[in-house]
Amino acid sequence: MVYTKKNDCMKVNQKLALLYENDYFQDRVGNNLKRHKSFDAEKRFIERFTSLDGTVLDVGCSTGEFLQHIGWSGKKYGIEISQFAAEKAIQNGIDIVSDYDIPNSLDAIIYRGTIQHLDSPFRSIEKAAKTLKPGGKVFFIATPNIHSVYYRLFNTLPALDQQRNFYLPSACSLKNLGEMFNFDFVAVEYPYIHSPYSSPGVDHIKFLYKFLLLPFGDLSEKVEFSFHKNMMNMVVKK
Repeated sequence: MVYTKKNDCMKVNQKLALLYENDYFQDRVGNNLKRHKSFDAEKRFIERFTSLDGTVLDVGCSTGEFLQHIGWSGKKYGIEISQFAAEKAIQNGIDIVSDYDIPNSLDAIIYRGTIQHLDSPFRSIEKAAKTLKPGGKVFFIATPNIHSVYYRLFNTLPALDQQRNFYLPSACSLKNLGEMFNFDFVAVEYPYIHSPYSSPGVDHIKFLYKFLLLPFGDLSEKVEFSFHKNMMNMVVKK
């Protein structure tokens, strides 16, 4: 049997969907206060560079709680591989699409904690370059950054998921990826100090403890915590 490119993509998507069962989204249905506090800070970052009344595509939109929480008032599209999450997103006012290819039609594209989950991140950014309006923005929100002290020492980050991640992002690699498709770098921030997940005093103690446990392998892996530059928010412009 000969498979077309469309058939191959469908098979890949079916395999990927198996990685995101319903329980993966158990704290993504408006029931996690720390996530909501993060959403508030991320909203402030986004509003520095664009208004919330334009047309947006949320890639890997999950249950749609992010766009719903930040009050995005414009047209909202979402791509979501989980049927369970997609149904929740529709309830939150998001138009779920399997693909989006209307040229020069989007004001913003958001990857909130998703770029590392994509099997073809380069192809996704290439599409972003085609579908954004001139001056449109791409936001990488709540994104792991492997150019951090934590990653360089421990070869992992709390936000990375070995089973589900296919690309390990950093501020440098995302800038380079944007430049490849003629995006201009606008800004990056590392929201640690004011993150609801951070506790600087305790985190630094845990950092030392994890460092001392490095020779013992498995014991070190069990200690996780927020730390400086582990996560980033970045925006690039078409």
